[in-house]
This record gives sequence, C-alpha cells and structure tokens, in this order.
Amino acid sequence: MVHGTGIPPTGGFFGKVYLFGGAFSVPEQNPFHLPMYVLAVIGVINAVIGAAYYLRIGRLCLDLDRREQALICALLLRGPQTPGELRARSGRLHAFADNAAVVTALNGLIEREPDPLVVKLPRTPGRKDSEYMHLFGGPIDMDAHVAAAAASRSVRAPQRGGIAELTERVDRLEAELAELKEQLGVRSGD
Repeated sequence: MVHGTGIPPTGGFFGKVYLFGGAFSVPEQNPFHLPMYVLAVIGVINAVIGAAYYLRIGRLCLDLDRREQALICALLLRGPQTPGELRARSGRLHAFADNAAVVTALNGLIEREPDPLVVKLPRTPGRKDSEYMHLFGGPIDMDAHVAAAAASRSVRAPQRGGIAELTERVDRLEAELAELKEQLGVRSGD
C-alpha cells in the first residue's frame, strides 16, 4: 500500500519521477509539448490526492490518534529518538505538554494488541533517556543496536591524551610559531 503513495524509497516514487521527468523534458519543437505539460500537471495533482488517500487508509487501519500519529511520523522520518527529541520534532503535528506525555503515548504504542508499533531500545551511554524505534521494518535486534551505538560513540569521542602529551604539543606549536615569525620578520611584541 505504501508504494501507491509515491513515498521516496518505493517503486511508486521512482516510477512517478521517471514518468513526470519524461513529460517535462519533451522538446519545445515537439507538437505534443503543451499537452505533455498538462498531462504532467494532472499527474502530479493526482499523485498528491492519491498519497492523501493511501495515507488516510493506513491511519484508519492502524487506528491512531493525533498523538500516536505524530510520534509514528517522527520515528519513520528520523529513526530512533528519545522522548525529548520526539517532543521537539513532532510539535507541528501535536504539541505534547512534557516528556511524560510523550512517554505515555509511546507506552500506548508499545502495549498495542496484537502487535506493538514501537519498541523501547536500551539506553546507550551518553544519553539521558532511552530511545524508541518503530517496528514497521520488522523486529529490532537489540544487541546489534547497542553494538552500533557503542561503535558510533567511540568513533565520535575524541582521543584524550595525558598532560605530558598536551604540553609537548603546545611546545611544538609554539616553536613552529616562533619559526614562522622569524621568517616573516615579525617581532614578538608586535
């Protein structure tokens, strides 16, 4: 059903991109130039109406309220997020009073019967809260998520050296600066 909406990574999206791109790239000398533009505009309008229709069907099938819909949209667009991030990023769809309201709505999505729509991920080091992730792509491998989070954190963390290493680095930079000043003929007091 999602491919019918023309949402980006689906076949429907790429089909519409090629179809509309071809219609808009007809040379002006071609006698079918103007009718192709008209057909392309009609196609774009129909695609928007179709997307609204298909998304409405999905919302009705899942029976989501506005809070849950806002959270699902944010999770689908941005991936795993903490309650604070979800609250900040879903404000246009639904304004949550505080992070506790976000957690309450997320717990409703976790406890849905027969299948939950969201899962709470283990808290990763350096994060204040646990992250939540949608389950539309299938079950989440918790061990792989924790390992990936730890690996990305270790890549981002700067390597800290000892005081001696920093002192050596500052001495080396000061020597290079003094050499550059000497080459340029600049005195230290200038």
